[in-house]
Amino acid sequence: MRYGFVLSGVGAMAASWVAPLAWAQCTTIDFEDYAVGTEITTQYEGVVFSAPPGSCGWPIYPIIVDPVGDTSSGTKALGIMVGCPDFSPDWLRMVFDVPQRYVTFTLGEEWSPGITFFVRAYNAGGALIYAKTHIPGEGIFHLVEVGGPEWPMMITRVEIESEVGLFETIDDLSFNHDPTPPTAQIDSPEWSDCLCAPSVTVNGIACDFDGEYGKDTLEYRPRTGGEWTLIGSYTTPVCESGYLYTWDLDDVPHGWHNLRLTVENACGLSSSDIVSVYVDQTFDTVKIDFPQDAEILCGEVDILGTVNDGCGKCFDYYTVTYKPSGSDWMPVDPSQPEYDKIVINGRLAVWDTTKLPDGKYGLRVQGWDDCGNTEYKTVTVFVQASACGCLGDLDDSGEVDVLDLLTVLSHWGPCP
Repeated sequence: MRYGFVLSGVGAMAASWVAPLAWAQCTTIDFEDYAVGTEITTQYEGVVFSAPPGSCGWPIYPIIVDPVGDTSSGTKALGIMVGCPDFSPDWLRMVFDVPQRYVTFTLGEEWSPGITFFVRAYNAGGALIYAKTHIPGEGIFHLVEVGGPEWPMMITRVEIESEVGLFETIDDLSFNHDPTPPTAQIDSPEWSDCLCAPSVTVNGIACDFDGEYGKDTLEYRPRTGGEWTLIGSYTTPVCESGYLYTWDLDDVPHGWHNLRLTVENACGLSSSDIVSVYVDQTFDTVKIDFPQDAEILCGEVDILGTVNDGCGKCFDYYTVTYKPSGSDWMPVDPSQPEYDKIVINGRLAVWDTTKLPDGKYGLRVQGWDDCGNTEYKTVTVFVQASACGCLGDLDDSGEVDVLDLLTVLSHWGPCP
């Protein structure tokens, strides 16, 4: 089951596009949440703070402090409580619930600048994997980067120790680095698919395979541009191709639309997938160019015009039929009652009228699409065999006979 919402009908909300970031760290702690002097151990999710004692015989805790020289954000930072002799070798330790590839923080000393600090990092087995000396200067501004976005080793514990134990202090601790955006993939409908009301199921993948999931949204807009209309949003991932949404098409305008799936992880990284689809609400075009209403016909007649739907994407078939007054519709060509190719400004059918009695007839061209929509055009014409004349009757005797042949033979040869 997916948790979120899906709008029925045309949504009134227009969603804004979130540009993907190069990288992000999901958790950044600025230590502004608690009062100065508060002991900090497990208040922040994902990390445990402690201050292992050196020469002290009683517990020492990390506490919220208000350092001289300010901090990289706000006024508060995390330091070590007063109580043990100032020069005892106590240190600040952080242990992460999940092994980290990249940890950053700003470093300084609560009272005076210029103290040397030793920063060490360990893996889950307790092996030292990082060690570096830092001299921060005044305030809590010195940026420390342990590991990196592509660092191969995993950090479980970070420790900060000064050479004389003068209250090491940190601010803006960031971890849970996520270097890759999530996956957004629409598997169906596919590009240029014809979609029929009342609804279509959207299948695909919405997942962050290496990080914490945020949410996904589905939107549409006309392919020509304009505002995106929100279809729905969910906060549960789909990591194998499957059901994502049901798109209600009843109120979606006829024609081409772009369908966009946007997936965002907990770090704010996002990605999207777009397919262009044709929403088929009506049959597009049926047009008769020839014959026109009241046209007099004889012989074999080319029926000319256009039958097309959805640029051919939704087209099914068309028929060309005729009927005398008071009769049923019949195909103009009994050997081909249906035509399965679109025609644009071309020949739709050939109608042999030579076996029809003179008189008034209806002529109809009707098209159907894959969604069951239909459209037709009808003209009224008159079949009159004499309109074509008798081409072999050269002497207008009313029949083609030997005299007509002699006339031809007497004029045999090149034309002057």
